[in-house]
Amino acid sequence: MVDVLQDLWSHLQQLNIKVGCLLLDRGFYGGPVIRWLQERELRFVMPLFRRGNASKGTGTAPFFRRGQSGFRTYSWQERNHGPHITIQVAIVPNPKDRRRPYAFAAHGSSASIQQCAKWYKRRYSIESSYREAKQIRGWTTSHNGKWRRLLQVLSFMLRNLWLWFAWLSQRQSRKPPPLRLYELQDAPTAQLALKPLTPPAILTPTEFGNY
Repeated sequence: MVDVLQDLWSHLQQLNIKVGCLLLDRGFYGGPVIRWLQERELRFVMPLFRRGNASKGTGTAPFFRRGQSGFRTYSWQERNHGPHITIQVAIVPNPKDRRRPYAFAAHGSSASIQQCAKWYKRRYSIESSYREAKQIRGWTTSHNGKWRRLLQVLSFMLRNLWLWFAWLSQRQSRKPPPLRLYELQDAPTAQLALKPLTPPAILTPTEFGNY
């Protein structure tokens, strides 16, 4: 995972993109990744991996006990006498009281635990996009990276096309809003006119060739 981050980070630097906060998936949680991020003083938020025994107070399991909230500090030593790593844990209460809270590994200045949860919630649309695109992606056993990437891009295009048609369907099914009181007073005989939704122009093969 460190190699993945290093590759992506080099692309961001080439594009001169400034990173305010990295929102990482649970799969990135680990000592080498966290150490790589802290060495570069990058702000990040990622879900904490639940390990250990809550009753014995070992590992990260105690952070998932119900009724907890706030910031905590968690430290551990890497395997084979590796370096010590210290992170800040943001414990966010679950809206459903009977469920355990959310715990995030955070680094950098954070306004509040709610802010950490709000930041990470922005990743949900990414997860939904990949999950929905996976349902319509063409499956292949080819090792050709270009072919596999083409199938992935096509799946995203089909998903966006489906969202666009769904949006058009909702626009057409909406009922006209009722006239307000001042509109009735100013124009007693006025009627609400609905402008029909003009469908997008479909290019013919000849017109498409011009583009």
